[in-house]
Amino acid sequence: MVSGSASPFNPAEESGSSLWGRRQATPAFVLAGWGGYYLLALGCILLSRLPQEISTLWLPDALAVLWLLMLEPRQRRGPLLGLALMIPAANLSHGDPWRLALSFTLANLAQIALAVWLMERHVQPRRALTEPAHLLRAMALGGAVPAAFGGGVACLIVPTVAGTPLGPSLGHLWWSWVVSSFFGAVTLLPLGLWVLAHGWHLARLLRPRSLGALALVGLACWFLPQWLLTPFLFLMVLLGAVALNGGFLLGAVAALLASVMLNAQYALGWMALQHARSMDTVTAVTAMLVTVIPTVLIGAVRERLQQQLRRVQAGEALLRSMADATPVLLCRVDEQERIVQLNPAGARLLGAQAPDELLGQPLGERLPLHSARDGQGVLTALRTPDGALRQVMLYRAPVEAGRRGSAVYSLLDVTDQLEAQQLRAQTAQAEARSQAKSALLSHMSHELRTPLNAVLGFAQLLQTELGRAPLPRQHERLQLLLQSGWHLLGMIDELLDLSRIEAGQLALDCRTVALAPLLGEAVAMVQADAARRHIVIETPPALTGHHVHADPLRLRQVLINLLSNAVKYNREGGRVRIEVAAEAGHWTLSVADTGLGISLAQQPHVFEPFNRLDQARSSVPGTGIGLSITRRLVEAMGGRMGFLSDPGAGSTFWISLAAAEAPARPDTGLQRAEAPQVRPARVLCVEDDPVSALLVTQALGLDGHQVQVAGTAGEALRLAQADPPDLMLIDFRLPDFGGPELHRRLRADPRLAELPCIALTAQATDDDRRAAGPGWAAFLAKPVDLSVLRHAVAAALQPDRPRPVA
Repeated sequence: MVSGSASPFNPAEESGSSLWGRRQATPAFVLAGWGGYYLLALGCILLSRLPQEISTLWLPDALAVLWLLMLEPRQRRGPLLGLALMIPAANLSHGDPWRLALSFTLANLAQIALAVWLMERHVQPRRALTEPAHLLRAMALGGAVPAAFGGGVACLIVPTVAGTPLGPSLGHLWWSWVVSSFFGAVTLLPLGLWVLAHGWHLARLLRPRSLGALALVGLACWFLPQWLLTPFLFLMVLLGAVALNGGFLLGAVAALLASVMLNAQYALGWMALQHARSMDTVTAVTAMLVTVIPTVLIGAVRERLQQQLRRVQAGEALLRSMADATPVLLCRVDEQERIVQLNPAGARLLGAQAPDELLGQPLGERLPLHSARDGQGVLTALRTPDGALRQVMLYRAPVEAGRRGSAVYSLLDVTDQLEAQQLRAQTAQAEARSQAKSALLSHMSHELRTPLNAVLGFAQLLQTELGRAPLPRQHERLQLLLQSGWHLLGMIDELLDLSRIEAGQLALDCRTVALAPLLGEAVAMVQADAARRHIVIETPPALTGHHVHADPLRLRQVLINLLSNAVKYNREGGRVRIEVAAEAGHWTLSVADTGLGISLAQQPHVFEPFNRLDQARSSVPGTGIGLSITRRLVEAMGGRMGFLSDPGAGSTFWISLAAAEAPARPDTGLQRAEAPQVRPARVLCVEDDPVSALLVTQALGLDGHQVQVAGTAGEALRLAQADPPDLMLIDFRLPDFGGPELHRRLRADPRLAELPCIALTAQATDDDRRAAGPGWAAFLAKPVDLSVLRHAVAAALQPDRPRPVA
């Protein structure tokens, strides 16, 4: 609801321009206007003209004004000129001399044209029906002002053309013209404005009450002037009562009826006042004007009151409907806090079927009113009829401010909102914990990868240096060291993958991928472990034309995980069988083992993270999150994963991915290039960890490279600008600013824009790769396989290598 002063009309739809000029000047409408003017003019001449004077009631001009206002402005000229024939025709029909008939024409036309011009610009019909001041404006602009102007024109023309002023003097002619024309406008304009505003909806005049009122007015106007010397006061009271009770329309019709009958009485000489004393025409018409004008003004006041009453009733009905429709309890109480009004929702909340059941009962017996405060909401508990405990907000507002008495209470059930708010808070806390966990894992990953890089790196260096003639014991120890290090790195990667999957931050690059190369690489990765336990891996025949829609790196990870589990949980001398089958637009790859299988009790928990089932106390290493990550990766690529297990006989795990059309050039996403030729070069290593820097220096020294170390990004930038190297290895986390920023600054220097740069960092997530930007020769994650590092350096130093993309 919007409070404020309301205008009694709507300017957009009730302005004069919305009602004037709506009719087309059709021949029938124009002829009807001309005919109506002629007949009404002739009637007024016959009814009210005295010898050698103008008519006492002149209605035709008011009719012509209303008729012309109904036409479009551009169509009024022809009908207006046609009135120039109707005006003298009426006078000639009465037997007036032709000079007298012609003398009235110009004055009447000027009066009509001025009235149309003023009414169209300054009068709004609907306002005139409900605002007495605007109705008086309409009477003045449509009657008094044009009548005064027309009387002036008549005083100039009539004596000259007709040879007589039609009275004792020109002043008498002017005043007679003004009074009679104004009387006609006052009599006919109100009814015409009603028709313009509401159309010809006059059915209310046919009601018995309205017909009786008009009959009473007619009888009074017929007999009272003949019996009483002062009938006008009684008639004014009667007409005012009719307008007050019947409204504007009935008042306008009653005023028209009274005007016509009083003028007829005066013209016939039947008024008792005419016999008792001498009374000129102007005085008589003025008395009639004073009698009639209050009638329509009272009707306008009554219409205004009716309009306001309808608005109040509509507002009350709207408020009642809103109160009935709202789910909030709304209740008004008296001074004793007894229920006076109650909406249906409130009745149901208080345990009743309808509001009437609770009227007159103390509201305090059902609600804790003692806690309510004026203008303030109070949170309290309410026991509903069904026994449920609801949290509600109780409000109180006094009906009359500053007095202790009746008041309005509202009760809003906020149980659902509070529960939703609590759920949102819990969700936000869970998200915050998840983000904190992800941040912690990412930080721990970096902190673990850095020392692990040294462990694995130097172990690989030892293996390389002792590779020519190692002692059996040294070789065994190095193998155990490397296996443990790579196993620890795998656990770190799995924890990070699980964290990213749970946080919804896993980035995939799905495209058409051939199954055969990825499956071959996965088998090669687990072949050594399988041979050590005498496990045979049975692969399917050549997989030509088998392509799926997947991320090649993640699919490789899935296949390695499935095969690794099949080998790890198999029996000595067992078998692992790989099969690929087509199924409804998908390729289904299954990995079956001959291990112990999974018990029926444990099968529902297979994909739970950190749940190793029956293997928790076994000697088989693992974290219990591999299968959970595998299934989530498959589902993220749009596939499905499941398993079948026969306890004591083995298990079969399968994945199903959408089949894809073979590309023109098969792409596994993991194609390896031929080993490039090594060319010794000058390498600038940007690394703040001395151990990692030493590892890189010694590893690249095997290929004859000269390595210079910079501990900060700023130092590296100065060294590169002073003496550009052949290649740069850049860590991401540096003391002053990060590796990606250093890379961008190098690209901005024209001398260093084509300098090959390799990222070598423990920040190896997908987000880190995207944040690093384009233009890197390679992106290597710590701990790094030294053979991969040496291969990447050699490839970046090739003369025909691709240029960096800015």
